[in-house]
Amino acid sequence: NKFMKWDDDSTTVTPVNLTVDPKGYFLYWSDQNKETELLDIAHIKDARNGKCTKTPKDAKLRELLDVNTLAGKMENRMLTVVSGMDMVNITYLNFMAFQEEIAKEWAEELFK
Repeated sequence: NKFMKWDDDSTTVTPVNLTVDPKGYFLYWSDQNKETELLDIAHIKDARNGKCTKTPKDAKLRELLDVNTLAGKMENRMLTVVSGMDMVNITYLNFMAFQEEIAKEWAEELFK
């Protein structure tokens, strides 16, 4: 599915295609330049959607993500993937779907 990826330490939003490999081992995302990053699904500790997700602190970034033409509230379109080798050293990956149902489905399936 198509998502927007954003980072806390950045003011840019990157459109990406988010995918799980056919065997279900890796979560990966590719941008328009075909640059791909991946995450071992075994390292996912949590997948959040709705009010439990991280939202951008930067006003400019929030404005870029909160496009009124998209369906639903911004927080319900958010997907935060929490990952790490242990529960101390964790990383947050932040995505925003274009539809609430897509974000909810991804959060539920990745959490499983």
